[in-house]
Amino acid sequence: MPDTAHPNSPFANKKVREAAEYALDREAIARAFSYGFWQAPYQIPAPSTTPYNPNFTLARKYNVAKAKQLMAEAGYPNGFSATLLVIPVGIDRNIPVAIQNNLAAIGIKLELNTPAAIPKFLQDSNTLQNALILQPVFSGANWNGALAFALRPGLTMMNSIWLRTPEFIKLYDATLTSPTADVGLIRAATDYLSAEAQVIPVLLGGSGYAYLPYVMNGGWNDRENGWKPEEIWLNK
Repeated sequence: MPDTAHPNSPFANKKVREAAEYALDREAIARAFSYGFWQAPYQIPAPSTTPYNPNFTLARKYNVAKAKQLMAEAGYPNGFSATLLVIPVGIDRNIPVAIQNNLAAIGIKLELNTPAAIPKFLQDSNTLQNALILQPVFSGANWNGALAFALRPGLTMMNSIWLRTPEFIKLYDATLTSPTADVGLIRAATDYLSAEAQVIPVLLGGSGYAYLPYVMNGGWNDRENGWKPEEIWLNK
């Protein structure tokens, strides 16, 4: 997530954000860190979720030449220095280094900032300037939960350096107020974020659970506040 809230941030320029995405070698990251289990993500919703689009047309695949061209067009032919703020849990510490190396190829020199604890990460995600934020966005089958978790308008606990544009707020409100989860409305919101390079997916992972086949209604795909262990039952 780039710093788009500060007008003087290079990441407020869409061409810089596009360049950063083109500079990411997500196929190499997936191979290096997952032993072949990960897919390289080019759209925001994961393949296991309903808004995932198998015919997605907004992907920006690895292209260093294109990235350098966009940097020059944006007025940064020699690059600039910035910060990569990394959440201190749930991410292999070598992945930010890979991102740092990728972006260095187009002149974006990243200083890695991994706070010792979540409270400092939350504070920095509200106060840093000229930064990128690397953090997981959790989702279930209904991607509205992911939008509400980290990207919702009015969120003050975290991610204030990420601008909620009027266009995004309109799309967010439409999908979150729909009586039922509407794939078209969710895609409209996530496609907007992709088209504007407002959120750049880097890696895609999930959770695994080992359980016997007679365990029913486990709620494995629910987050903790939706998990109801009293509803689990054993099928004889």
